Amino acid sequence: MGNFSIFEKKKPPPNPNTVQSAYPRTLPNDRNENTYSIILKENKHYVYRSPLALDSHLNQWKTETQTLYENLEDTSRRFATNRLFGTRSYDVKTKKYGDYTWVNYKDFAELRTHFGSGLRELGLVKHSRVGIFSINRLEWVATEHASYAYSFVPVPLYSTFGKLFIEYIINHAEISVIVTEEKHLELLSEVAETCKSLEKIIVMENRNEPGVKERLGDQIYAKKLVEKGKKIYMFEEIVEKGKVKPYAHEPPQPDDLCSIIYTSGTTSYPKGVMYTHRSMVAAITGFANIGYHYNETDRYLSYLPLSHVFERNLENAMVGTGGCVGFFCGDLRLVVDDIQKVAPTVFCGVPRVFMRIYDRVLERIRGESILKQYIFKVAFEQKRKAIEKNENSFLWDLLVFNKTKKQFGGKIRLVINGAAPLPSVHQEFFKILFARHTIQGWGMTETGAAGLVQVFDDIKGLGHVGPPVCCSDFRLESVPELNYSTEDRPYPRGELLIRGRNVFSGYYKDPDKTAEAFDGKWFRTGDVAQVLENGEYIAPEQLENLYTRSTFVMQIMVWGLSTENFLVAVLVPEKQPLLDKFSSSFPSLDPDSPKLYDSICSAPETKKFLLAELEKLGRESSVNGFEILKNLVIEPEPFSVENDLLTSTFKIRRHEIEKKYKDQLLSLYLK
Repeated sequence: MGNFSIFEKKKPPPNPNTVQSAYPRTLPNDRNENTYSIILKENKHYVYRSPLALDSHLNQWKTETQTLYENLEDTSRRFATNRLFGTRSYDVKTKKYGDYTWVNYKDFAELRTHFGSGLRELGLVKHSRVGIFSINRLEWVATEHASYAYSFVPVPLYSTFGKLFIEYIINHAEISVIVTEEKHLELLSEVAETCKSLEKIIVMENRNEPGVKERLGDQIYAKKLVEKGKKIYMFEEIVEKGKVKPYAHEPPQPDDLCSIIYTSGTTSYPKGVMYTHRSMVAAITGFANIGYHYNETDRYLSYLPLSHVFERNLENAMVGTGGCVGFFCGDLRLVVDDIQKVAPTVFCGVPRVFMRIYDRVLERIRGESILKQYIFKVAFEQKRKAIEKNENSFLWDLLVFNKTKKQFGGKIRLVINGAAPLPSVHQEFFKILFARHTIQGWGMTETGAAGLVQVFDDIKGLGHVGPPVCCSDFRLESVPELNYSTEDRPYPRGELLIRGRNVFSGYYKDPDKTAEAFDGKWFRTGDVAQVLENGEYIAPEQLENLYTRSTFVMQIMVWGLSTENFLVAVLVPEKQPLLDKFSSSFPSLDPDSPKLYDSICSAPETKKFLLAELEKLGRESSVNGFEILKNLVIEPEPFSVENDLLTSTFKIRRHEIEKKYKDQLLSLYLK
C-alpha cells in the first residue's frame, strides 16, 4: 500500500472493456474467464472496476447488515456460544503470560450492553464522542461496540501522536469521555487543563488485579486529573452501573457517523476522517469478497493497532462471520508466542513484521547442516513449481515445511500484507513456507483501508496489489509536474483516484480540505499508480522496504524518470553505523562535533560505499538490473512528521519529498 501501486495485466486488452489478468471466476461469455479488471470509458477517462461489480458495486456482504451494530447483533444470535475475543492471562509473581481466556459472542454482547448502559448513566447521549486510548485489548472493542449500540462516536487516539496532537484531537472532536490504560494518565494530566470538553476518564485495568487499586490510589497523575476537575472511573465500575440500570439500545442509521479517525494532513495538525456506518460496511465488504470465505472456524491474532482502520475493519469482518480474535499480550517481542497460542487461520502484517519473520527463518536454516540446507533448497524449488502449476505440495509440506508452519500455529490459510508493498521475494517466500494464499493490497485511511487487493486464488501473483475491490472503482489522472501521464506507454501512470461507498464522507470541521480532496465523487489519494502488463515494472516501495534492511539505511525514497532506465533515491543514513564506519577518515574533526556526521554524509566515498552496499543487497534478493540504484541524494536529517515528510503512521510522504528534492534528484541523471 502506498504511492506506487501495481495493477498487473496479463496482456494488452483486445478492446477498451477488458483487461486480461488472473481473476478466476465465471464471467459472461463475451469476457475472458481470467478478467482481473473491467475497464469502462467515462468521458476522457478509463475507469477500472472489479468484475464482481459489473452492474453495480457490492456494498453489503450480508443483506441484514447495514451498520456495525447489526454486524454483531446478527452473529451474537447465530454464534452465541462461539469464542469471540481472547486475552492472555498474566502471572504477577512469575511475570509470565499463560493461556488465553475467551469470551463468547453472547457474553461479549452483554458486556457491550452493560458498558454502554453505564456510559448512558454517566450522561452520554447519541453522537457523544468517546475517545479510546490503549493497545488492542478486550476493553477497546467493548468500548467500540458499546458506542455502536448507543450511537456514540468512537474516536481512537494514537500513542504515537504525542501530547500536542492528543490535545488537539480531544478539543477538535469534542471528546467528553476517554477510555484508557493507566499508563496514559500522565499524558492526559498534562493536557487536561486545556481540554474543556473532556469530563471523565475511564481506566481499563481491573482494580481487583494485584496492585492496581493501590497503584491508582497513590498515582500522582490520577490525583492531578481530579484536581483539574476530571472524574476518574474504573472500567468495571461503569459495567456495574449498566447492570444495575440497563438502557435499551439506540441503534444508528446507516448514514449516521460511525467513527472519526485522525490522520496526518498537509498541515502540522491531523485531519479527522469521518466514516458513516454505511461506508464502514462497504469497506469490510471489500475485504470479505476476495475469494476467501471467512467463516466461524477462522481465528485471528490482533496485534496491529486498532487505532488504524485496516486492523479495525479486518476484525469486524471476523466478528461478522462468527470467527474469533485473540489479542496479543502487549509485548511485540512475544508475538510469535501469541501466534502459537492462537493458531490463527488468517494472519495480517506489515512488511516490517514479515521481513523480521523472513530473517528469523533464514537464520535458523543457515544454522542447519549442509545436507538439511540442501534439502530445504530442493523442497523450496519444488514447491515453487507446484504453486506455479497449481498442484498439490502435500509431500514437501509434510517433509520440510510443516515444522516451520507449526512455529506459527500451523493453521494459517490466508496471509494479508498491508501498509506498504511486500517485495516479491518475500511474498513468494511466505507463499511457499506458510500459505500459498499470501496476498497484498492498497488502501488508505480515507478509503477504509479498502481500495485494491489481490484475490485469494491468484496464487502466482507477485509484486502487485491486485484489482479494485468490489465496492470501489479507480482511475488515473496525469501529474505533469512529476512527469507521470496516463498517455505513458506501455504503462499508463498518474495520480490514483478512488470512488465508492467505502470512501470517507469528509474531514471533520474542515470543508476546505474536504473540497480539495475530491474531484466530484472521486477522492484524490495523492498516490501515484502504474498500470502494467506482465513484464518489468518498478515498485518503489517494495525496493524501499528491501533497501532499509541495510544496517546503514534509516529511510529511503526511490525515484525514477520514465525516460531513463535506472533509479535514484533520497537516502537518510543510520547515523551511528555510518559514524563508526567513517569517523577515522576525518581525523581533523572532533568526534563529538555535529559537523563530523554532515561531512561524512557529503563525502564522495560515503556515497560510493552506500551504493555498493545497496547493490549487494539488491543482487542477493535477485532484483532486476534496472532496480539497482545508480545514484543518491544523502540527507543527514531524517524524514519526520514535524518536517512534513512522514505521515502520522510513519509512512513517507512521497509527493512532499519529491517536491523538496526534485532539483537534486533531476541533477543525478546529469552526472
